[in-house]
Amino acid sequence: MSAILCGRTSSFSTPLHDSLSHCASPQAVEDRSQHKNRSSALSRLRTLIALKVRRPINLDNYTPPVELLQILPLKSTIRSKDVGSQIGPNNPKFSPGMQALLDLLFAVEGSVSEAAKILGLSTGALSRLILSDDSLRAAANELRASKSSSSNN
Repeated sequence: MSAILCGRTSSFSTPLHDSLSHCASPQAVEDRSQHKNRSSALSRLRTLIALKVRRPINLDNYTPPVELLQILPLKSTIRSKDVGSQIGPNNPKFSPGMQALLDLLFAVEGSVSEAAKILGLSTGALSRLILSDDSLRAAANELRASKSSSSNN
């Protein structure tokens, strides 16, 4: 992964910063415009956070957040029409939905079929959604592998 943050390396240190620092380069230089580079870097940072930071969810009273509903296929039985059209991987709003989906996968121990049931989808439809974005696919596979190896120990 290339640049994540714009400008100079900051002097702050937080748990998130510490956990992401090993895979982040502190600058973006694809364009001559500092504003475009900053925008690109922030977009990559949002995606990296979505892929790496898990938020705990309670499955007993789980209601998918709107960010997740927006990335679900139209055939989902829990997706209402007022959510709008489906957001794809090229949309900047895809990252929050991707994070919510990974949070759900984490909560169901990496089970795509369990997550699909909760989301009102077939396992195949959820698998296609996961496969629609390479970074989402890789993160889901990494999560599933870590869950299966921790259950074997």
